[in-house]
Amino acid sequence: MIKTFKRYSTKEAYDDIQVGDIPTGSIVVIEREQVIGIADTWPVTITKNHGEFHDFTEKNLTFDEKLAIMNDWSDFDFTESMEVAKQTMKEYNYS
Repeated sequence: MIKTFKRYSTKEAYDDIQVGDIPTGSIVVIEREQVIGIADTWPVTITKNHGEFHDFTEKNLTFDEKLAIMNDWSDFDFTESMEVAKQTMKEYNYS
């Protein structure tokens, strides 16, 4: 089951991911920055806003292309994480 965590800023969330407080594959919501991210060693965002997270926006990739890249660089399967992140993005009405 994929968990969702809220943090005040992407910097705070990034730090919490690095020390293991937010597990790989978890969804991270930063309302103040309008960011929805997925936790990994290098946390990524699926929203246009990315703050301190790594992003794919300049590449204009589809969600499937982003998922393929994430799964390629990690032993973790991010398929469920991406689905939950997309749903969370819709719930918050972020782009």
